[in-house]
Amino acid sequence: MDADLMVNSSNGVDPTHPCYISDNDTYMFANNPSVVCVSLYIFLGLLSVITVCGNFLVIFSIIYFRQLHTPTNYLILSLAVADLLVGVVVFPFSMAFTVTSCMHYESLFCKIRDSFDVTMCTSSILNLCCISIDRYHAVCEPLTYRTKINARVTGVMILFSWGVSLLIGVGIIVAGFSQGRSGFELITCSGYFTFVYLCCGALQPP
Repeated sequence: MDADLMVNSSNGVDPTHPCYISDNDTYMFANNPSVVCVSLYIFLGLLSVITVCGNFLVIFSIIYFRQLHTPTNYLILSLAVADLLVGVVVFPFSMAFTVTSCMHYESLFCKIRDSFDVTMCTSSILNLCCISIDRYHAVCEPLTYRTKINARVTGVMILFSWGVSLLIGVGIIVAGFSQGRSGFELITCSGYFTFVYLCCGALQPP
């Protein structure tokens, strides 16, 4: 077995992540990272770049072309903004801090990072729900669709999605939830396997 993957009582790779070693409860990046570690960070880095570039193109297209200024596309624009922020804010900090200090120690920075994580993910999910409602009315009620779903209604949907997401994100800090030892790893997408799942979910087309 590769020596980088062995764990002993005094010095060894943290079993929750292949890139870090533990030394007397201190977690440091390995001097000689394993192939799994390098591959993981290359994969996550590429996902971040693809997420940012793809969603930026969607945002630019909807804003620039007037023929795309429709209620449905406003919802897609909101979703693209949420996913763009995931790629810009959530991905890099998650790669750097999720399984290091934030995994074992609770600090204000970790809580703020968790708040951004949950806010952007929740906003993305709620925007997808709003798009589903819009498509339902477009398919099932085509005659009354334009009167029921207009720019004002979509604006309310967008404000609701972001408002609820911000409340939940702020609640993460106020309530003291974090990725540390409090046991809320499932809420804040802890662990790099769950982070990979989050990255893939953010790339789904609207």
